[in-house]
Amino acid sequence: PPFVASGISSSTKDWAYSGIGMFGCAMYCVIAYFYVPRKNRPSINEAARIAKEAEYSLAQY
Repeated sequence: PPFVASGISSSTKDWAYSGIGMFGCAMYCVIAYFYVPRKNRPSINEAARIAKEAEYSLAQY
């Protein structure tokens, strides 16, 4: 990502990734809750697992 080249410390970068992950999880949970039919809604555990995978993918990037 571009901000790595700008010399931001790794702790700040980790904080940014974590914030992105949490924001993504919140958006996913809201979208899933309101737009997915009730019988097809993923469980809380499923949502958490998907969020963790997304955060892991961001960390790999």
